Amino acid sequence: MTALHPMRKRLRHLPSGLIASAVLLVVGVGVGGLLLAVLARAGWAGLLPMGVAIMGGALGWTVAQAVWTWRARIPYVEIDEQ
Repeated sequence: MTALHPMRKRLRHLPSGLIASAVLLVVGVGVGGLLLAVLARAGWAGLLPMGVAIMGGALGWTVAQAVWTWRARIPYVEIDEQ
């Protein structure tokens, strides 16, 4: 049996994680779309505000993550010169 390079050992599990994330995304979008379709058929007046709130929340979350990523110090890359 040959020894695997440490990075190769870590990357072995990457496809299963990506597949799980993709399945969860598809199921989540499907259930959310189904829920919105049911609410639209019922004539619910709050459908548009809920859709706008979901888009605003997703945009806010994305911006917050981008700002955090931009400002974060990565200790193993950004080492202070002393």
